Amino acid sequence: MIPVLFKTFETSYPIARLTSIQSTGHVPLYIECPSVEALIQACHDYPAHYLIGGGSNTILDPDNKTPIVRLTESSIEKIAPNRLYISAGTPIAKALRQCTDWGLSGLELAAGVPACLGGMVAMNFGCWGNSIAKWVHRVHYLDALNQPAWRSMTDCEFTYRSSWFKQNNRPILGAEFTLTQSDPSLIRTTIAAAVERRRTAQPLRDKTYGSMFLNPPQGSAAQLIDTNQLKGYQIGGAKVSCMHANFMVNVGHASFQDIRALLSFIQGTVQINNHITLEPEVCQAL
Repeated sequence: MIPVLFKTFETSYPIARLTSIQSTGHVPLYIECPSVEALIQACHDYPAHYLIGGGSNTILDPDNKTPIVRLTESSIEKIAPNRLYISAGTPIAKALRQCTDWGLSGLELAAGVPACLGGMVAMNFGCWGNSIAKWVHRVHYLDALNQPAWRSMTDCEFTYRSSWFKQNNRPILGAEFTLTQSDPSLIRTTIAAAVERRRTAQPLRDKTYGSMFLNPPQGSAAQLIDTNQLKGYQIGGAKVSCMHANFMVNVGHASFQDIRALLSFIQGTVQINNHITLEPEVCQAL
């Protein structure tokens, strides 16, 4: 008998433990994979599933019966003087601590974000004029046959908040990053500045999943929401942050329905008043 490598939680696993906005409800089946081998086995046993990372850019519908799968393997390996392999389940905070110890700079733009590397690569996380794609050398992922494969940076098709992996729904196992040698004290200073910049502009101490909408070609999603005087607007336990108009916060017991209703209301308001369609940045299991 082949041993089961993953761990299943089959009786109502709380969504609040899976996503940073900590909405109410439970998923009927959560599968935790501590290794790549476990993930391959889970994908084989549950071909219809939804893969999540740190849950910082995700909302889950408790009425959706799709199994939720997470790769929890967290490892960092130095494979060359300025090149690292970071597994998908590694929190960015852990990766930055190791980069600082080794004097490797580049990923500081992500400091303060409660996310894991796999999701950040899949969505090509970016801010302040840069994105994580700048430092990606190649990406380790599962192909259509659920076998480990590599894709070079030039084939990753990184675009604004997207990538080949996101568009093709392929699980990321990890990635190699080519970073820059730097003094650890300078890296610490850059990390501290990035965290402080986020803390003063974003509701990081609240239950939030980050940005609600992608910036449209016509400008800033936050500015459009603010112009429509929607800061502080609330439906149930879901509220538009008073600190940053493109952030939603859970101020009580926000349900999936509260979150979806608030997103739809914002989209409708901006569409009517500005004739602009806002596209959600947050991901939802289908």
